[in-house]
Amino acid sequence: MQAYKSEEEIVCASSIENAMEILKAHTVHTAFVDIYLGAENGLDLLAWVKKQKMKTNVFIITSSSRQSDFAKARALGADAYVLKDAFLDEIICGLKVVEKGGRFYSTALIDKMGSGQKQNSLIAT
Repeated sequence: MQAYKSEEEIVCASSIENAMEILKAHTVHTAFVDIYLGAENGLDLLAWVKKQKMKTNVFIITSSSRQSDFAKARALGADAYVLKDAFLDEIICGLKVVEKGGRFYSTALIDKMGSGQKQNSLIAT
């Protein structure tokens, strides 16, 4: 993402607990979170961020295209859910939407869930 906003500081966490410490100590605009982190689940971090009412945007970027993961992330309030194999343009578009206060969900996932939700779910601003 350095090409998108080169002036932004990027901090990496080694665990969910480490991520929580970073989020408590610093103002973080956007947290990029994967779902499957070894024995940990990134959705637990998402739930914690939302419970704490932090202003941090949670941008899920994962290889999981499972409908259950996507549905849970949406229910927990993920600001974005994009697959790791997405084109860079899609990721940058998602960042721009989230920065403006909207939500962005990968078109591949919306298509997979069926056309009934496609109209309302791609980008909700």
